[in-house]
Amino acid sequence: MPLEVSAASLELQPWLRRDDWQQIFSPNMTSEIRLVVQQFIDCPFVGTTKRLYLQGKVFELILPYMLIST
Repeated sequence: MPLEVSAASLELQPWLRRDDWQQIFSPNMTSEIRLVVQQFIDCPFVGTTKRLYLQGKVFELILPYMLIST
């Protein structure tokens, strides 16, 4: 039984064939960004302290982009 192909999946085919989708959705990461992401993943805290720590890490990731756009 052949699979039915929708119009939406046909529109996505060019994206699926190319390897540059990673550059579109995930631009080059600097070593500083990679470090903050690793610290985010390896969070040693729990509860409220963990939430505050992770919020701080999010701000560390967002701040450089905010400074560039101003």
